[in-house]
This record gives sequence, C-alpha cells and structure tokens, in this order.
Amino acid sequence: MKMKIRNIYLTLCLICFAGGGIAFAAEPDAKKTRFQCVKTDGETAPAGETAVKKPHFQCVRMDGDTAFAWESVGASDTESAKRKLSPYISLKASIFRQSKGVEINNLYGSESVVPENTNPLRGALGLQYNKILRAEIEYTDNGIKPYNFTAGLPGNFLYSDHSYSYLANIYYDFKTEGKLSPYVGLGLGYGRIKNTNLDWMTGATQNNTLDAFVWQAGAGLSYALSESLALDFGYRYIDFGSKTIDGTTSSSPPTTFKIQRAGSEFSFGFRFNF
Repeated sequence: MKMKIRNIYLTLCLICFAGGGIAFAAEPDAKKTRFQCVKTDGETAPAGETAVKKPHFQCVRMDGDTAFAWESVGASDTESAKRKLSPYISLKASIFRQSKGVEINNLYGSESVVPENTNPLRGALGLQYNKILRAEIEYTDNGIKPYNFTAGLPGNFLYSDHSYSYLANIYYDFKTEGKLSPYVGLGLGYGRIKNTNLDWMTGATQNNTLDAFVWQAGAGLSYALSESLALDFGYRYIDFGSKTIDGTTSSSPPTTFKIQRAGSEFSFGFRFNF
C-alpha cells in the first residue's frame, strides 16, 4: 500500500513538473523579442533592431514564428505631429543688384540711373512641414546710396531712398540622401519706399512715401550642419513695381521722379529649426 501511494505521488510530481516545463516553454522570451520595423517614408529597418532604438518606426513584433499586430512604437501621435511641424528662424545678408532704377524729368532735361544699393538684411519666422514644405513671414530692409541728378540747371537734385518689405513666402525643399538640399520658392507681400529729394540750389527738400505690391521668386541650396541648423545660399528676383511722383521743390521747375525697384538678390545666412 505504501509503495502504491509513493508511486502515485511521484507520478503526480512528474506530471506537474512536465506541465510547468511546457508552460514555461510556451511563454514568449521577452529578451528574444525582435521587431521588423518600417519608417513612415517606406524605408525598412534591418531585422532584429529593437523598438527602443527606433522611436520613429512602426513595428511588427516577432516572437519565434508569431508576428503580433502592427503597433506604434515610441512617440505618441502628438509628438509625431510636432516632429512633422517644426518652427524655425532665418537670418540672411544679401547683395542686391538693381535692373531698374530712378528716372528724373523736368523742363531742362531728363536723366535715369540704376543706383548702387546698400546690402539688404533679411529675417524670417516660419514653419516647416515634414522637412519638405516651408511657409514664412519675412522682413527685408534695404536702401540706396545717395545719387546726384544733374538734369539741367536749375534742378540739381540729390536723391536717396530707403525701402522695406513684408513678404509671405512658401518654399519646397527637395529631399536628398545627403546634407545638401535644393529648394525653390515664391513670395508676395507689401513694400514701402521712403525717398528724399534735396535741391542743391536752395537746400529745399521733399520727402515722399510710396506703397508697393512686392513679389519674389527664387531658388537656393541649404546645407545641414546638424538636425537643427543649416546654412542657406539663395538667389531670387524681387520686384517692387513702378511709381511716378512729383519731385518739384519751391525753387525747381516742375519735376517728376519715376521710381522703380527690381533686381537680383544673392543671399547667405542660417536657418535654425526649434
């Protein structure tokens, strides 16, 4: 009897032990879990990389021969959206070469000139979407060096002006494998030109303020120094249109100024993404 009880006890222990072994064998080994990951742009990550190292991926978990359902790994949807929409600031210095300038007309003659510009300074605040599209608001400050018009005597004028503009720009960045990224852009906005005419004969001056519709189109190349900072080399054609104003002073004959502001602008600067 004792022998039978002992044999039954041992048999039950073996069954429990075997059942436990089967249960343990059936449990997935967390340390051996692997992921097959795919980027949102379609690139495939090497098999076996863990999700922790790839927070921007969606992954299939691989436990032996079993693949679990697709799941987001790492960042939340809100954080992912923030990555796609990135604010930035841009600062640039430019060289502006006018193709259209200023023309003076009075009873004693006429004269036209393309004045020499000071170098414009540009600053912009914008948003970048998915590292492809950029939209920004830009401020540009520019002036010309004073020029002496001598369209007969009397009527000897020293002309100078200063302009600024606010533009809404949109850019498209072409995706590349390297750090260089070409782009194209367009912009529309508002500009203002403030000019001063000084009559050398009497010292009389006349000041005018001109409002203008401004447009620009251009292209460029950016070089990524890091994830946040890039060098920017650009070219654009910008046009303020044309305005004719009365430049007559108290001692001059009837005089008009035709003011045009258009030309090519070459820029160099930095763009910093937050």
